[in-house]
Amino acid sequence: MRFQQLLGARTFFEEIKLLPPASLLRFDIAQGSYHIRGYWSVNDIPFRPNVSQSEAVEEAGRLLEGAVRRLSGDALRPGVYLSGGLDSRTIIGLTQRRPITSITYGAANCRDVHYARRIAHAVGSDLHWFDLPDG
Repeated sequence: MRFQQLLGARTFFEEIKLLPPASLLRFDIAQGSYHIRGYWSVNDIPFRPNVSQSEAVEEAGRLLEGAVRRLSGDALRPGVYLSGGLDSRTIIGLTQRRPITSITYGAANCRDVHYARRIAHAVGSDLHWFDLPDG
């Protein structure tokens, strides 16, 4: 809590760890066992020397916009964890569905809360702030 982020695979709960990046956990109720497997790796990206950086950036933007559109469609009520960081700002900016709910955590005068308030106001988001006065 002091650094306002999780370190390594630890979480705020005893005996509960974060999953590795790009992984799925499947739990077998009958056996009482689980299996973790990766679903993506940077090694899955094919090497394409003929694609320019600007083409790659344009395609990455198109894919991100499509993913956000798909996950915030008409049948869903989208929400964004708005930390004030670049990732959450990009996602809330690409979400076309309004109104959109956002949440943030932090001490009243911390950077994340300050930016989250400004960003939520700019996009017309209903921001829910949860105070963490001790960091």
